[in-house]
Amino acid sequence: MPLRPTIYGDECPLGSIKISIEAEEGGYDNDPLEVCLGCNFYDSSSEGFNLEEICRCPPTMTVREYNKI
Repeated sequence: MPLRPTIYGDECPLGSIKISIEAEEGGYDNDPLEVCLGCNFYDSSSEGFNLEEICRCPPTMTVREYNKI
């Protein structure tokens, strides 16, 4: 699972979606569906929308490295 674990939940390694503790029940600050569909590491072979299955960003990937790709 490439998502980065935090005390509030799992976040995108690139910081594209983060857990917002201000949101009700600790929701994401952006819509994961919109963000992930545009990501180069999105795994379209998974059924449904489960972040643990579709997020294939390397856990150590940085925004700078991602932009180089």
